[in-house]
Amino acid sequence: MNKCLLLTRPNSDRTTKQISEWATEVIDFANEKGDEVLDLHGKKANRKDLEGRIKKKQPTFVFLIGHGNERVVTGQDN
Repeated sequence: MNKCLLLTRPNSDRTTKQISEWATEVIDFANEKGDEVLDLHGKKANRKDLEGRIKKKQPTFVFLIGHGNERVVTGQDN
């Protein structure tokens, strides 16, 4: 069964750039398994695109990169 993985990969500061680059290994791994990958990179790492893709594709796994706390995760440019 193929799965759908959604990632947010903001790259607006040093920390998010580094972890977003590392996440390409996750993308490569999912692609090797034949899973669909929805990669919200850079300016696409925003609330509107995230909510739209979740609603439309209903991914089986969501991988959020960004700053935040227990209640909030920020995307590109916070």
